[in-house]
Order: sequence, then structure tokens, then C-alpha cells
Amino acid sequence: MKQKSVKIGVMLVVVLMILAMFSTVALADNTALPPATGNLTIHKYIMDDVSQAALPNDGNPAGTGTNPAVPASAKPLNGITFNLYKITPNPATGALPGEGPYTLSGTTLTDGAGASFTVAAAATPSITTAGGTLENPAGEATASNLPQGYYLVVEQTSALVASPADPFVVAVPMTNPNGEGWIQNVHVYPKNEDISVEKKPTTTTSVAIGSTMSFEIISSIPTGIYSTIPTEDAKIKYSVTDTLDSALTLNAASIKVYGLTTKTGVGVLIPSSNYTVSGSFTVAMNATGRKLLHDNGYKFLSIKFDTVVNEGILSKPNQTVENKAQVDFTNKFGEDKSKESDPVKVHTASVDLTKEDASTAAKLAGAEFQISSSLANAQNGVYLKKLPSSHPTRPNGIVDQGDPDYASAQPWIATSAVTTGIASFDGLKDYTSTFLPDGTENKTYLSYYIVETKAPTGYNLLDAPITVTFSETNSTETNSYTIASTVKDTNKFTLPKTGGMGTILFTVGGIAIIGIAVILIATSKKKKQSAK
Repeated sequence: MKQKSVKIGVMLVVVLMILAMFSTVALADNTALPPATGNLTIHKYIMDDVSQAALPNDGNPAGTGTNPAVPASAKPLNGITFNLYKITPNPATGALPGEGPYTLSGTTLTDGAGASFTVAAAATPSITTAGGTLENPAGEATASNLPQGYYLVVEQTSALVASPADPFVVAVPMTNPNGEGWIQNVHVYPKNEDISVEKKPTTTTSVAIGSTMSFEIISSIPTGIYSTIPTEDAKIKYSVTDTLDSALTLNAASIKVYGLTTKTGVGVLIPSSNYTVSGSFTVAMNATGRKLLHDNGYKFLSIKFDTVVNEGILSKPNQTVENKAQVDFTNKFGEDKSKESDPVKVHTASVDLTKEDASTAAKLAGAEFQISSSLANAQNGVYLKKLPSSHPTRPNGIVDQGDPDYASAQPWIATSAVTTGIASFDGLKDYTSTFLPDGTENKTYLSYYIVETKAPTGYNLLDAPITVTFSETNSTETNSYTIASTVKDTNKFTLPKTGGMGTILFTVGGIAIIGIAVILIATSKKKKQSAK
């Protein structure tokens, strides 16, 4: 009886296992059909160039399986809203929308082939990206438990982006990449472009009056720079503006505009017929120019230009001027977007000499100095000069030997002032520099050699040049890039007179007697020679 009970128990276990197997097979067969609901998560990123973002579009998260990770340059973006619409298949054929572009008018969706479909607000009608922290936002939005079907997703306009991403259609749940099952948690990565602009110097930021200061502005070009739909294209505008400080005189003839496919790539010169230049100054692309940018796949616009530093820089706070560039873009929806660059600072430097009495420290006026760029030049009397104020391109510019205008330039003489005793050389470079690939300015600080060419009345000239050397510590914005030096002087030496008038007369008399003696001796010798 016991053995019979065991056999019955074993048979029941076998039957249950078979039933479980059939149940499993039945469930496996059911994976060919989509789950009744699914979740849609939208990940929102903004970047300068969306063409470099190979983000996944198979429904799986970025960085999983063979999917590429989100580019390091992409920034998660909170506060972007998406409206969701459930699509009704064509009642007659069961067809669903084909490829885009998709347009929505009321409750009618039209695909790229012109087929129309009816849509209605989804169970979750809209979602907005959020999450993370202010410093590191997650940029995610999720619609949970959406009924199985196809959905139109429409990004809403925002001041945070140049233009909304194009509407797209997604299945929830979604067929997996193998085509053998379903992704119930669908992830999508609609990408947005930021409009960006950067201004940078291409020559050293330490300048002398009259020297050339060169700049480059690099601005991103949105993919929406041109539309094939005339009514949309008519709304699009794109310009870059740099309102120069009055201390920088623009060389308008130097402006050149280039198209770039990558930010650090080699630019292609764009003919000036594709843009206008106005003011001080704005480069505005015309309709032909915008189409040229679009057709050539340019992602960035480079504007290079030269300025001449004028004496106005001396009156600026800390002898420093700064400028920003701004890009302005109006998209096909007529929305205006703009972005400013970080400021670029340019400065000049000065040397202040205070002339004073070595004994009393009284300030001395009337001393004249000239300045050289090398010790050899100072020793040879080769000094920096200044161009006349009437010079057509560099009024009052400071020039050194070797400059084409050096011969016609005027001596640059600094005279110590009454009361303060200060003589100033303003508008010098304190360093020269080159820029490394990472944008760091590699500086070489300069020395100058100052010669006193005229002493104050009653005082001695200096017997050697004064050396002043700029450095990272003594030439800063805090001290207006100025070196102050005190030059001490002593009274002129006067040779003493020994004895009074009697002594002078006695000396003169002695000299006369010696002269007479010399004459008598000479006469005596001649007589003796005649007697022989």
C-alpha cells in the first residue's frame, strides 16, 4: 500500500512538471505578442553638434549591449516638455505612419509620404524632463503604463534650445533588435542643438598702442539654418555680432568668414556675397549664404578679423578692455535665440619713473628719458619712437627699430613732471605670448632699458640705463599692469678754485717769465752758431 502511494505521488509530480512545461511553452509562444502596456523614457541632451552623437535608436538604453554611450560633451537638459499622442491605424488597411517628417494639425498626423492618420492625446498627455541636481541634471522624463500602440512625440518649444527636435513616432512596447521579442521599457534620445559662440584672441593679449590685435569668433550653425519650405525659410535669420570697444579700431578689410565641418577643422573661405557686414560689426548671412552653409554641411562659422589698439585703452580701468561676441538665430518657427561668448580681455602696460634727489628725496622736474627694447639698443641710442597722430592707420603708435615707419616716427621722450617728479611710458607690451592647443596663453615677459637723456637743472645724468622687467607678480590687473621705479640723482659736481686773485696773477707772471727765458736761450744759441 505504501509503495502504491509513492508511485501515485511520483506520477503526480511528473504530470505537474509536464503541465508546467506546457505552460512555459505557451508563455514562450506568447512573447510573439506585445505586452498590454509599456513605459516610455525620453532622455534629453543638448550639444553643439548633434551629428557627432551616435545615440541609440533601438529602444535600449545608451551604453548597454552594442549601443554607444552618451558623448561626454552632451549635457542633460531639464525642463523640456513633450506632448504624446496615440495613433489610430488606418481603419481600412491597418497601416501605420511611414517615415517622417511628421506634421500635426489638430488631430491629424501626416507622414513624409503624405498619408494621414488620426491621433488623440495619450493616457499620459505630456511629460517634462527633470531629475538629478541643478549642477548635474538627469534630463529624463517617463510616461509609465502606456497602452500598447504607436505614439507621436512632439517636443514643445523652449528658450533652452535653438529649435525643438523634429516630431517622431515610437512603438510602445517596441520590437527588440533581434526581432524575436519586445522591449517593454523603451528608451529614446531625441537630440537638441545648443547655439554656441566663442571669441578668442589669436595674438598675444598684451598690446602696445598702435599694434594689431587679432581675433577669431567661432559660432555653431544650427541644422535648421535653412528650410526647403519657403514660408519657413523666410523666418530664419542667422548673424554674429561683435560690438568692439572704442579702444580697438576695426580693420574692416581684414574680416574673413569661413565654414567648418568640425570645430577644430580647417575652414573654407565663404565669398562675401553670402553675407553682409554692418556696424562695428555684424556679419549676417543672407538666404543664399544660409543655403550654402546647409548644402555644405558646415557645423560652425569662423570669423577672423584684425583691430588696431588706440590710445583710448589708456583711459580704461586698469588699462584693460574686454569684448564679447553674440550669435543671434531665428528658427523656422520665428523664435529668436541668442547666446553671448565669454569676454576676451586685452591690456597694455606702463612704466612710471619717479625722479628725486638722492639726499633729500625732493621730487625733480625736467628730467628727460627715452626707452629701448634691448640693452644693446639703449647703449647705441636706438630708442622706441611714436608715430604722429596723423598716421592713417596707427595714430600715436609705438614703433621699434625695424618697423617700416620707424624712420619717419618721432622721438618718444618722457619728462618728469613738476611736483610729482614722475615720467611715464604708457602703452607698452608687458609680455609676448603664443596659444597652446588647449587655449592656454604661453607668456614671455619683457624687459625695457631706459636712458636719461637730459638731467634736471643742476643734476647729473645717469651713467647707465635703468632696467625694468615685467613679471607675473609685478604686472597684474590689480596694479594696472604698471611698474613703478624711483630714480635718485645727485647734484652736479663743481671743480674747486685754489687760491685768490693774487695767486692767479702770480701764476700768470711766472708763465710769462718762463716764456721770456725760453726766447733768450734760443737767441743765445743762434749767436753762438753764427760766431763759429
